[in-house]
Amino acid sequence: MYRQGKDLFLSVRKDPSMHQLHDLRKRMKYLWYQIEIIRPIYPGPLKAYASSLENIADKLGVYHDLAVLSKYLNEVDRGLKKGHKQTLMDACEFKKEALLPDIMRMTGAALSEEPGALLHRMNEYWKIYYRQS
Repeated sequence: MYRQGKDLFLSVRKDPSMHQLHDLRKRMKYLWYQIEIIRPIYPGPLKAYASSLENIADKLGVYHDLAVLSKYLNEVDRGLKKGHKQTLMDACEFKKEALLPDIMRMTGAALSEEPGALLHRMNEYWKIYYRQS
């Protein structure tokens, strides 16, 4: 899952489309769930890592919700005054633009290791846990 997330992130950096960002959110959630499962082997660092993955997934969720709302507002022709509709659409775009740099920075940090290095680190955590059990 880590490798898939890292590969997808490299693609997202080139093309941060709604679809790509939604797929990245799913990968971050899956990785978060996996880290939560193994968290007891080294609680401190893995809790912090899991928390950062959760935060990334949450921000990507908000971004996606705003994108869906923008698309909906763009397609709706009734029920809103033109000025209100444009104000809502502008607010969605403003918030998305504010979220994206933070999402990219946080995701880049969370996926900064090479997959083999992460696997090696998790293996070392397991050895420490196993020796103490």
